[in-house]
Amino acid sequence: MNAPPLIAVCSVGAADQIAPLVIGAAWQLAMEGFRVMIVELAELGLTSGALGDSADRPSLGAWALLRGEASGPDVVNLGGALGLPGDERGAVGLVVMERAPGAELLAARDDAAMSTMKARLNALTLSGEPPDLTLVVLPAGDSGLGRSALISLVDGAAFVAHEHLGDIRALAELAQEALRARHSPLPTLRVELRKGAHGDEEPSAAWLSRWHATADVVLAPLPRSAKALLKVLREPVQRGRLDGLAKELRRRAGVFHHDLAERVREAEAEDLDVVLEDAFFTLRAQDAKAARALFDAEIVPGSGTLLAGVAALRAVMRSPDADFAELRHYANQVVQKQRWNTPTPLSEDILKAFERLRRDLNGGEVVPNAARVLIGAAEALCFAAAWRRLIEQPFEEPTKQALHLLMLIGTLELTSLDRLRFASAYGRHARLARDTSSYPIAKENVERARAYVPEGFFAQWVIFILHQFALVNEDQAIWGEVIALATETLSSAPGEAHYGLSIAYAHLGDRYRAESHLAQAIGINPKFLGQALRDPDMRPLWEGAGSPYYAGRVPKSHIH
Repeated sequence: MNAPPLIAVCSVGAADQIAPLVIGAAWQLAMEGFRVMIVELAELGLTSGALGDSADRPSLGAWALLRGEASGPDVVNLGGALGLPGDERGAVGLVVMERAPGAELLAARDDAAMSTMKARLNALTLSGEPPDLTLVVLPAGDSGLGRSALISLVDGAAFVAHEHLGDIRALAELAQEALRARHSPLPTLRVELRKGAHGDEEPSAAWLSRWHATADVVLAPLPRSAKALLKVLREPVQRGRLDGLAKELRRRAGVFHHDLAERVREAEAEDLDVVLEDAFFTLRAQDAKAARALFDAEIVPGSGTLLAGVAALRAVMRSPDADFAELRHYANQVVQKQRWNTPTPLSEDILKAFERLRRDLNGGEVVPNAARVLIGAAEALCFAAAWRRLIEQPFEEPTKQALHLLMLIGTLELTSLDRLRFASAYGRHARLARDTSSYPIAKENVERARAYVPEGFFAQWVIFILHQFALVNEDQAIWGEVIALATETLSSAPGEAHYGLSIAYAHLGDRYRAESHLAQAIGINPKFLGQALRDPDMRPLWEGAGSPYYAGRVPKSHIH
């Protein structure tokens, strides 16, 4: 098992101002199910603050630990004092280290001593279980021990300062000194204590004077360490006022939720694709049905990201027991999350999945609907080719392969839904090849599907398909067909129809009508506002926005 990350907590202020912050953050993390160890290199009085003056205070000289002269520090379990349930995973441990004479004179580059201390700290356990992360509280201000810890001991650091400039300048200088001397990066967290601050307050610009960055977390100063510290801290912990600090500490430490489903959600929110892939791989290995249910419920819908979809797809491809049907499901869902207008390197990962599926088909794999697999493969080829064209790499070969696949698919039996996807794939190829000669084929398949799918669903697909062909050469005749079809389907799919009309009129240069139809679409469903702001096909409507000449007609957009 990997050693738990060590995060330094640094301050130039009084130690007893940092004590409640450290206990409160550890408490918050424990409430979320994490195991946190606090190592008190500074003289904070954490034990008396947490357990009271009568508490037995085990201690270990920091100098003895540095030199390997002790068997190991005693750990105080603060679970009972913090009111943590005994049967839950979350826990807080405390190690108190008294500084012996000479520790302050420790040379900043005494790597051997720091390596000894790091090995001892990495071996700490809470009731036999290792912590998820360790908070190492450094002596306040500038000290040899503090500098050595930042340079050679810890994996990250939280710099805590009051809002006045002196604290921030001193901490910035300390951090810069450590960064210059370290052999590896130092993930940092800037915490500002501001009187009367609330979670919604903006970080001040004071950090900009030396660090060229604002604070990551702004907090009101917590009560100083005292006998009633835990009683006073209970309210901010229960109200989640330390959520932001706890989250940022975990982020700097690279610690993610112990529950795999929650880890997937957390990694998706932070766009951490490697973390998400590993979490999904492990979740699938433990319970393939639970992993697929999570994928279908949270990653496949529009709120899920393409990055998360591809990470899950890669996890399935890594799984030695994944069969054709499982890989097909994941690949088919992910390829449909792509948008033509936003080429992405993730297209290459999706293409690899479909290449594997095609190899299996060619090897004799029997499936109930091979055409659907081939349609997805053709789409994946088009997306990958679009990405290669964007980065000025050869894209002609996958473009030709996509056309050959589409011609083969045209000879197969297709369901009504497959015909719509087939026509859509032809539209994607048309934009890639800048050729609308396949337009009659697409229209024929659209018409053959019309009688067999719900009218509203049909309208959404057909408006999108016609858009693809109209955008190839800004063909006014096809835009006219888009307008006619969208107008015809206003009753069955009003939101999508108004949105489609807005795009068409924007490209035809009629901004007034484009704005009117977009407003009606948003009135039906507010989602169309966010969609319009992100949609490259809507770009002509925004061209020149902010200019005094933004009125009336707009020039046609560049050829797609």
